[in-house]
Amino acid sequence: MLQSLNYPTKSLLIRDIIDKIVMKGKTNEVEVMGYIPINHLNIGYELNSRNCRDGIGKSKAVRIPFEFKLRIPPPRKVTKIVERDYLGRIISSQHF
Repeated sequence: MLQSLNYPTKSLLIRDIIDKIVMKGKTNEVEVMGYIPINHLNIGYELNSRNCRDGIGKSKAVRIPFEFKLRIPPPRKVTKIVERDYLGRIISSQHF
């Protein structure tokens, strides 16, 4: 289904589903948390407000919580700056 959507609709879908993204710099991990809304007919996806409530306060959709962690791989190359000029611009560097 996602492949058939255009970019603005995909963007709204992601904003509606994901509640929080936490980046942990020391461990190179990213935690993603959110809810997948399921309408009562299971026909398709409908965008709701973030809290999935109507004006009366009753829930419109069932929400399934999810959480997953990603480990970001280390960079392929490390750059070592060897020399800079008087303005701080890089004159020469080495890639490892």
